[in-house]
Amino acid sequence: MKFVCIVVLFASFSVFSSELILKQNGKIINKIDIVSIKSGQFSSNGKFIGSLDKTLFNAWRGYERTYRGYSFYELLDVIYGENWRKAKTISFYALDGYKQVANISKMIRSSHGKPGYLSYTETGKKGFSKFKRKNKIVDPGPLYLVWSNFSESDKASHGDTLKWPYQLKTIEIKTE
Repeated sequence: MKFVCIVVLFASFSVFSSELILKQNGKIINKIDIVSIKSGQFSSNGKFIGSLDKTLFNAWRGYERTYRGYSFYELLDVIYGENWRKAKTISFYALDGYKQVANISKMIRSSHGKPGYLSYTETGKKGFSKFKRKNKIVDPGPLYLVWSNFSESDKASHGDTLKWPYQLKTIEIKTE
């Protein structure tokens, strides 16, 4: 019985990534330690960005939460420079291997008035509220990309240009 408990405990710790990997055209350009991200202050390439709290309606989950994180586009500007906006696609990879891909120009158009935030926690909590998906309880951490200015009448679907990836581990920009 003790062996089973140890295995379960080890499995629960291995779910989280210790860093966010940033790629461009298949090549790793940066790795950011999750602890550094959660400090609320991030700098790269001589540029600085601070985190902020944003209350928003989560169109995927159907509830309002206050998330703490970074302006997504500002973060991409700091890491990739503003040229990422001219690239073709952005891909989001989750810890479980799930991948979402968005056309960058369509994402930018769709996000007009709906800024995104790369969040690392809900304000006042250690992490995120868990939710149920396919009869499993899911923790969206360590990183969750959320978008603001949605209302209760908005519905999210897999075909949407704005992706809401959770358990985010890798972001990749492709210029080709």
